[in-house]
Amino acid sequence: MLNYVNAISCSVSDNKNEYVLTFRQLHPSIDPEGKVTDTIVDTVSEIVLNHDTAVALHKLLEGALSTTTVVE
Repeated sequence: MLNYVNAISCSVSDNKNEYVLTFRQLHPSIDPEGKVTDTIVDTVSEIVLNHDTAVALHKLLEGALSTTTVVE
């Protein structure tokens, strides 16, 4: 199953051995009249990584992003 996220955060343990990645989806709250009243933040997933796995993820993302053209 695929999930869409548009926000991410990372927390690190004091000894920098574990990392918690939190993936969130921000979306508007719309009232019955169709007006946007607020932004809702839903946590889609939280993942705990040990140091070695976090380093491996970093390398994978760095490799993937280095071959991607970024448009600002």
